[in-house]
Amino acid sequence: MDVEKLLSGNKSGPAFVLAEIACAHEGSVAIMKKMIEAAKNADVDAVKIQIFMADQLVTHDHPQSGLYRKLELTREEWSEVFGFAKSMKMQVLADVFDNESLNIAEENGVISYKVHSTIISDAGLLRDISRTSKPILLSTGGSTQEEVEDALAIIRKEGNDNVIMICGYQGFPTKIEESHLNMIPALHEKFGLPVGYADHCDAEDSMAVILPMVAVSMGACLIEKHITLDRSQKGIDYYSSLNPDELKTFTAKVREVEMAFGKGEFQKFSKEEEEYRKGMKKYIVAGRSISKGKTIEENDIAFKRTTSPGLQSNLTARVIGKKATEDIEKDVVIKESMVN
Repeated sequence: MDVEKLLSGNKSGPAFVLAEIACAHEGSVAIMKKMIEAAKNADVDAVKIQIFMADQLVTHDHPQSGLYRKLELTREEWSEVFGFAKSMKMQVLADVFDNESLNIAEENGVISYKVHSTIISDAGLLRDISRTSKPILLSTGGSTQEEVEDALAIIRKEGNDNVIMICGYQGFPTKIEESHLNMIPALHEKFGLPVGYADHCDAEDSMAVILPMVAVSMGACLIEKHITLDRSQKGIDYYSSLNPDELKTFTAKVREVEMAFGKGEFQKFSKEEEEYRKGMKKYIVAGRSISKGKTIEENDIAFKRTTSPGLQSNLTARVIGKKATEDIEKDVVIKESMVN
């Protein structure tokens, strides 16, 4: 799927399904490769990764400093990851949290960037991301309206109008009542931009599949879903992550739902609907026996389902006031050839 066409506001095509790897690779290139391959087999449109330098993301005394150092990949490792994604013909989007990470992403051909809530107020980094002229996913979760508006102003000032708003509650897992799907049409109306939905509800809940389907029906042009290799292992971000087989089923269900949308206009009758009309519509029949030469009155006719179609019940003017040209038995369909 053409992500630039999608993000330019063309919503004529199917929703873009994005598999979010984030930090679920746990700092392992081998695991990252398996996740990319799983996403490919699940028929998603792209994967999204997070590139960061731990020293530039958190202070040395931050409680998760050690974890981020473990998760951080080297430039060479990222090159290997991107090379593998390319070999799998898998498009890659990225969150970047500093300029060094942005450079790594640019070196490896990232197709689009997501502005994470962490950097939404980092004007300098926002400007640099915008100057790449690549499509931008602007996250609204965990941010105020003012922060979102300021970020959008910076992006547009740099001449980058290729933006899609992303809504999605930043609570993990997201409670159903915190999903706020009405933000999809609200953001579109306010900003005039396409809107996507990042889902973080409990992957063990059936709503993990239902909510994104509803989001698509409400106009979401992109669905972001976390992926994990085995949720039972309870690794990073496991709570809202789908296993590979679940993600494949999920993607297929999104496509099925889209097939149900249709064109939003009256269509030419299918063979099945033609048969339905023949069997279910009411037609004008003789409500009682009518003798040849009788002028047909309103109480001479009835409207019933029949075995053979004739004049529909809205065409009584073609029968009432006309003379029968033959004897017509009760329940016989009255055709125009029978009256004069």
